[in-house]
Amino acid sequence: MSNWIPKIWGGELIFADNELYCGKILEVKKGHFSSFHRHKKVEDWLIYSGKILLLHSFHPLLQKRSKDIGLRVGGAYGEDVILNGVEYKSEEKGLLTQTLLRKSDTKHIPSLEWHLFYALEDSQIIEVSTPDEESERLTESY
Repeated sequence: MSNWIPKIWGGELIFADNELYCGKILEVKKGHFSSFHRHKKVEDWLIYSGKILLLHSFHPLLQKRSKDIGLRVGGAYGEDVILNGVEYKSEEKGLLTQTLLRKSDTKHIPSLEWHLFYALEDSQIIEVSTPDEESERLTESY
């Protein structure tokens, strides 16, 4: 079973989805990004190709400040970022963490951690998770 789902940021190929686990290949086009979201499922990523900037946080203020979240495209790593007119403030201690992921890097996304991925290059992410489910979103992709 494989199922291609187009997304505004690229798309995902679901190669396994059952009651125990889900496997996907996420293809993210350079300059595109996901919604800022969280879910109960747990994810593990392998960056197969490209370069991804991951914004992530458990901070409770995010729900109250969803309109103030952002990332400055082209800004230096560690600076604020603005995506689609939404500003993600990194200078507020503990609010957001930025993680740069390159080919062969791995990342664990715990349950209920807010996260957004931004492709600095055309990228492929191999994702293995607990069963797929709907996400709660603070912002949309575009």
